[in-house]
Amino acid sequence: MGSEEGIDDEEKAETPPPSYVEPTFPDGTTEVVAFDKERPDSAWEEPAPQRDPQRLNTHLQIEWDDLIGEPDGVKTMDCAWDLSKKCYTGCLGGCYTLFTICAAPFLGCYLGIGMAYMVFIHVWAIGPIMRMLKMTLFLVRKITRLFLAACMDPYVESAALIFSKMKVRHQEVSKKHKNKDDPDSLFLS
Repeated sequence: MGSEEGIDDEEKAETPPPSYVEPTFPDGTTEVVAFDKERPDSAWEEPAPQRDPQRLNTHLQIEWDDLIGEPDGVKTMDCAWDLSKKCYTGCLGGCYTLFTICAAPFLGCYLGIGMAYMVFIHVWAIGPIMRMLKMTLFLVRKITRLFLAACMDPYVESAALIFSKMKVRHQEVSKKHKNKDDPDSLFLS
């Protein structure tokens, strides 16, 4: 039983959040209503491989039911609705395939080069420079702390004692004293 519960937890973690929230109570609270959407047929005989395991693009809801919904009181004819849905899914799939065939290899190459350069700079330049600065500036930090402790601490402590005895009172100025032309009227109590 323990392993079955673990599998259920894993399946719940991989399940994307439902895309539909409907207010159901008069006090304004909402209830999440999940519904099973019919997934379009895939060219894969087996389930398609998961290409977003880190769930980077869950905000992209591009399926027909995520975009188009008719409110109560209006209804498109079924033939027009079905044709529109087929046109949308066909154009979406075809254009996406065309764009990925044309641009994805070049973007993949560009992003790969960019990431390699960024990692190279971090490993061979930024990391060592940061360590070198940390070691070099250690002495400067120590000298600065000694100077501040010896020269500035007495003044700061004296100012703190002076200001700790100060009391601030908030009082609003009455409307008869408010005059926008006279800036000194702001200081009258």
